[in-house]
Amino acid sequence: MKEQVRQELVELERAGYNPQGPQENYPTDIIAASAQRASQAVGGMPSGTSMSGQR
Repeated sequence: MKEQVRQELVELERAGYNPQGPQENYPTDIIAASAQRASQAVGGMPSGTSMSGQR
């Protein structure tokens, strides 16, 4: 279980969440990171990328 929690934290940090950062936006920034992580897990592309011109 601990390993699963650690892995989730690493994934959230890669999606932009900073647990050491300012806490005034706490619920909003972890929710945004969770949504980013979920969209990537579903096969979405990382934000800022495009399929333009791909066939």
